[in-house]
Amino acid sequence: MNLFDDIVNKRAERQRLERFTAELDALGFPYELLDGGMSEDAVTARFLAELEAARSEGFCPLLVPYEPEFFEQLQLASSMRGGSASGTDGANGADSANGADSANGADCAAGAADALCVVPSADSPAMKLVFTEFSRSFRMTALVRLPACAPWEAPLRLPFCGASGSPSPNELAEFFRSLYEKSGLVPAALTCAEIEFILPPAEGRNESPALFLCRLPAK
Repeated sequence: MNLFDDIVNKRAERQRLERFTAELDALGFPYELLDGGMSEDAVTARFLAELEAARSEGFCPLLVPYEPEFFEQLQLASSMRGGSASGTDGANGADSANGADSANGADCAAGAADALCVVPSADSPAMKLVFTEFSRSFRMTALVRLPACAPWEAPLRLPFCGASGSPSPNELAEFFRSLYEKSGLVPAALTCAEIEFILPPAEGRNESPALFLCRLPAK
């Protein structure tokens, strides 16, 4: 790489970082930009520490890799909801799991979100959605702290439209709640296309957390 290319790449990286921080600032939630040099284990440990603190401090941590399309969906959802960025609590009484699919090990939700399934991540315990080449190269992943009483409220605090046919934020919250109550899964990372869930190790056990992926409907 010559000097000119290096200058162009650094300028592009700076512009992406500026756009990312501007989008995060617009959300109005506390966040922390993670260093792209962190290892998979370090990111996982950082998220688990936030998850532990969240239980007593009343927030829900969520890893958000930089993805322009995701923020465009957030803006669209906000305009459709009359400019509200935080959403409303519509997850009460959501208990819609229909059991596990014994044929492939996937847990599926019933009702409007019955097309969603979570399957073990092949890259476990690595954070697949965080450690893409794009996010690692440009050090653009944020740990966002959403005001919430429970992990399943994340889609209500950070609502987005998704592709045509995607579940609504309320339906996603119901799905998240059923997974949490049934299996203990907690949403860890979110993009337009996928949601990554984490199963924290049992208290007092020195175990690696398990990770699971859920693919959202494609456009």
